Amino acid sequence: MTKLMRVVVLALLVAAAPGFAQVTAPSLMIVGPTAKVNDINFSPDGRQIAVASADGSLRLFNTANGEAGLTVQLREGALYGAQFSADGTRILTKSSQHLYVYDLTNGRQLTQLKQFPVDRPTLSPDGTRFAYGTRDRAGESLIIANVADAKPVATAKLDKTVVRLAFSPDGRSLAMVTGTLLGPNNTVQLVDAETAAVRHTLTYTGKSGINSIAYLPDGKSLLVTGAELRVLFDTATGKEKAALPRTKANDVMGVDAVALVVRDGKAAFFANGSYDGTIINLAENKPTHRISVDAEHIVTGLRISADGERLAAVVGERFVKIWPTPGAGKATLAALGGTLTTPLAPLRDAQNRLVIQGHEAAVTGLLYSASGKTVYTVAKDQTLRAFDASTGKEIFKVATPGVFSDLAPFGADGLLHGNGKIFNASTGAVRGELFKHQDLLAADGSADGKSVTIVTDSFEPAVDTFDTATLKPVGKLKLRARPDKAAISAAAGLVALAVEEEKSVKILQIATGKAVARLADKEPRTLSFSPDGGTLAVALTDELLLVNAATGEVRHTVKARFADRLTWSPDGKVLAGFDAIGKTLFLVTASDGALKELEKLGDFDPVLAISPDGRTLAYSRLDQVVLHPLNVAR
Repeated sequence: MTKLMRVVVLALLVAAAPGFAQVTAPSLMIVGPTAKVNDINFSPDGRQIAVASADGSLRLFNTANGEAGLTVQLREGALYGAQFSADGTRILTKSSQHLYVYDLTNGRQLTQLKQFPVDRPTLSPDGTRFAYGTRDRAGESLIIANVADAKPVATAKLDKTVVRLAFSPDGRSLAMVTGTLLGPNNTVQLVDAETAAVRHTLTYTGKSGINSIAYLPDGKSLLVTGAELRVLFDTATGKEKAALPRTKANDVMGVDAVALVVRDGKAAFFANGSYDGTIINLAENKPTHRISVDAEHIVTGLRISADGERLAAVVGERFVKIWPTPGAGKATLAALGGTLTTPLAPLRDAQNRLVIQGHEAAVTGLLYSASGKTVYTVAKDQTLRAFDASTGKEIFKVATPGVFSDLAPFGADGLLHGNGKIFNASTGAVRGELFKHQDLLAADGSADGKSVTIVTDSFEPAVDTFDTATLKPVGKLKLRARPDKAAISAAAGLVALAVEEEKSVKILQIATGKAVARLADKEPRTLSFSPDGGTLAVALTDELLLVNAATGEVRHTVKARFADRLTWSPDGKVLAGFDAIGKTLFLVTASDGALKELEKLGDFDPVLAISPDGRTLAYSRLDQVVLHPLNVAR
């Protein structure tokens, strides 16, 4: 029941720091779950990754190509956890009130335990037993049960809640951390997996509590991690072998630092809910690599494969990103795409939409050519790229130093980049430069393509018009105050400006500076003129206004909160936008202000563009661009 999911190869950047290795390598992004991803985990051989989601699904994906494998769909609600047996044939997951074990060779459910709560369930390496913490009126307990019938084989009464639990590699013992909701979790015990009897109580001296525990592969040592201290314990005696305090700022070890894997004398640590982590040489207590997971989004669910060659993380809530760790072998690199020297092939997603890929970081600007045959993109990988809109194939790529989000047409054959440079739309060659050290707030060209009018965040605020052939200025409207938001309609000869201190939106004639209309007590998130300049869309915190640009009269009030990325169809009949809080794409019909939700996205902000024929909405999804057909009555 395999099905090719959406996959993209992109770049991993291991951020350089003094004494640290820097690695650039390809990686894989899987898009499949329809809801928030709650947990991920690698299979023991690293060839599959399990994804547990809020929609009650547990899905397996091939880590080499993103192909979907076994899917388990439950109806009772969200699933949490995905833990494999050592041979990879069984997996444990849980919901709020049930615990499940599945046979991955045939998809058969082996165990269903109804129990509330089930704290930190863990599966034995041979997949025959599981352990978990629970509580009832009698108090807290540790329970070890058989997978075959879910019946307990050993039980131990506890005085605290189980907050961490892990089987030893041979399955003969359990490492258990207990604590309270309000206090630090400092109690670590080694428990007999047959009887639940405590063998050793370990002394951990870290003041802020324990964040994670991990057995070394030989089972002879246990690594216990807190915010400011790591300790290696001898599992045979329970005695401390080595204390490894935080040594330098480059050693990621925050309050939520988690040890993900221990292999070849090294451990990887990540501050869960952050952007980066550290690989530590345990023998020397020295950081060897600083890993930057994602420059755009806080990540969760960080995991490293058992062979130490692949790292996975959840980004944007619904995306799973996989890439090789520093020092990964050639086979892993090859499996994840080899190099990034060859343009990547476009994809078709589950809805048969064309998905354009190729950027190595989030897309920040998007534009269709006048013919609709080309899609132009800029991204935080500091490149400008052109793609064939019908096939998704890359036409050209050029470097664009600096991270700028704007891209606008410039005459018949030019592109105005947010850094002020003009590029040839056919070849990507640089034609010239309009400005430096400024951000582009708005731009629009005349119908004949002979001039372009812009507004930047210059400290000498003005509305400037340039000849597109000579790049020379042909008009300037000086402004009294530096605008925070702006929109231009060259067709109507109007500019809309918002200055934060004035808390208003002004519509001026570009030629004379004469005020046409003013919207008082308005602090817009964004402004956008319709193609003919007759309507100004004003996005406020709680609503979206469609305003008569000539009079300032509000034609329609749309209940769209935190609207952003407003984009008009060429005929001005449809306005596309993005709810920045609800993370939802929407369409508004200009004639009546009716709003239609189009698609729920993950935890990221897209940029939008509508094709010249009005039939396709292009939107960015991290480093991809999705071409979404619009079925709107026109």
